[in-house]
Amino acid sequence: MPSQPGWQPHVNKIIMVPELQGTPASVDPLTGTMLVSAQWWNSASFDERLFVLLHECGHLEAQGGEFEADRWALDTYAQKGYSLKGAVLAFTHIMPFTTTEQYQRGTALLRQALQLQHSPTGSNR
Repeated sequence: MPSQPGWQPHVNKIIMVPELQGTPASVDPLTGTMLVSAQWWNSASFDERLFVLLHECGHLEAQGGEFEADRWALDTYAQKGYSLKGAVLAFTHIMPFTTTEQYQRGTALLRQALQLQHSPTGSNR
């Protein structure tokens, strides 16, 4: 994982920390510093890692909450040609689904993936 990522202009620094409470990663919108749980990272799949990193970038790019960050992450996933199925499965592995909002986010992400799959620029994988 790069310490000074060139792939995302608003992320200034990525710092691995031993563990984060309740989340695999977080980003500070004021400094552009992303914290990533090393404990989570070491057990995560490629798709899970990519979705979480893009989700955190989505907070900066979309300048919104969880739904906007999810939407931005999935759009970027599709634009880069990665598997929409992989992104949705990654989300379901990461999310504990203990709140109504988490279920709503999952439903919104699945709907978006289905729309992207049928769009001319969507990924069919």
